[in-house]
Amino acid sequence: MAKVVGDYPPLERVPTGLWSLDRALGDPRRKEWGMAVRSIIEEYGRWESGKSTLAYYLAGKVRKDGKVLVIPFERADKKYIESAFNQAGFDGSVQLVELLDKKQKGKKRLLLDGVVMTNALNEFADDEDVNAVILDSIGAIVSQARVEGTIGEAFMGDRAKMMADFARRSEGMLRERENPGIIIGINHVGPVIGGRGHQTGGGEVFKFAAAVRIMLYFKEGFEDDGFLAEGVAEKNRFGGKGRKFLVYFMPGVGVHVGLTAMFDAVRLELAERGTVVKLDGKSMGRIGALFDAARVGDEARFKPFVKALAEKED
Repeated sequence: MAKVVGDYPPLERVPTGLWSLDRALGDPRRKEWGMAVRSIIEEYGRWESGKSTLAYYLAGKVRKDGKVLVIPFERADKKYIESAFNQAGFDGSVQLVELLDKKQKGKKRLLLDGVVMTNALNEFADDEDVNAVILDSIGAIVSQARVEGTIGEAFMGDRAKMMADFARRSEGMLRERENPGIIIGINHVGPVIGGRGHQTGGGEVFKFAAAVRIMLYFKEGFEDDGFLAEGVAEKNRFGGKGRKFLVYFMPGVGVHVGLTAMFDAVRLELAERGTVVKLDGKSMGRIGALFDAARVGDEARFKPFVKALAEKED
C-alpha cells in the first residue's frame, strides 16, 4: 500500500453550516463535507449576486475568533460587513487594510495596489491570528504602470502578472502557517468574446492556484426580503467539480442560514413550497410569515428545516 510521507499539513475541512454548500465543496466519495482550509478560493459572478457577502461568511467560518483582513479596493460598508460576519458566528475582528500612505504627511496619497496586497499577505504570514484575506475585488486592482500612465494607455497583462505573484505567494503562506486559513479573491464574470461560456479577469495563474472556484447566479428575488442565489463549484480540487448549492441573502443582514435551509429542503423535496410551506406534510406557516420571522431574528422557526437536512442520508 502506498504511503505518503513528508512534513506537510493534512487536509482540514470547516463546515459552513449551509447544507448544499458543504456538499458542493466536500468530497462525496469519502462523505467529507465542508470547506477545505489552507486554500485559495475564487468567487465570481455578475454584479449583486452575493459574492462579497458569501466571502465574509466563509471567512468568518474558518475560526470563531481571530482576525480577517479585507482589502477594500471597492467601497466597503462597515456596518454591513459586521452583520455579514455575525451571521457566520464570528466573534473576532475584521480589519479593512489601509490604502493610504500615512508617511505622506498632509497629503492623501494612495499606496500602490501591489504594496497593499503584499502588506496584507505579509501580515497573514506573520500573524497566526489572521484567519483569512479577502481581496475585493480583482477587477478593481490598478498596477503601478496604470497609476503613472495616462488614461487611455494600454497596459496588457499587468493585472494578470500581479495576480500571478499574489497567488504564488499565497500558496506558500497557506502551506507554512501553523493555523489554517484561506485566501478569497472576488472576481467578476464576463462573456468569452467570439465564443461560448464565461471568463474572469486577472489572468490564468490565479485560476490554476485556486483550489475552489465558485460561480454565483441570481436565482429568485423577493423584493425587500432579499434573494435566493444558486451557485456551482466549477472547480473543487478536493472533491470534484460541478455540484450546485443555494444561498439566501437578506438585505442589510447577509447570508441567512434558516432561509437557506428552507430552500434546500424544498429543492430536496423534503419540504413543499406554496402559499404555505409544509415540512413532512406539516404546515410551517405562510411564506410571508417565515420572511417576517427571518427579519426579526426568530431562528427557532427554521430549526425544523435544519434538522430535516441533518437527518437526510447522503
